[in-house]
Amino acid sequence: MSFDNSAEQRGAAHAELMRYLSELVGHKRAEPSDDLFSELAAGGELDHDELTGVATLLLTAGHETTANMLGLGTFLLLCRPEQAELVVDLTSNAIMTVDTVVLLVIAVRRVSR
Repeated sequence: MSFDNSAEQRGAAHAELMRYLSELVGHKRAEPSDDLFSELAAGGELDHDELTGVATLLLTAGHETTANMLGLGTFLLLCRPEQAELVVDLTSNAIMTVDTVVLLVIAVRRVSR
């Protein structure tokens, strides 16, 4: 994987993402489903460009939150081997493992404040 993309490549990737999200807005307006974005699209308060901006924000916020939680959870488990052992013991139940890591991250954030 190379991170040496040119400005032209980055611009093309951004344009492709915006095109995809714009199509998503059209799809959600035409065929709404039971989700937050469909509710926003069906509300009629936001125009197409505003909804595309909201889609960008939701995508970015979701990615950043997930990436930060995974990174911090991994770091905490590396710093606390006894907690990592508990997680390893729970690997047969992935949801329980994720919940355990989330609780650990929340607990550490509360203590560190």
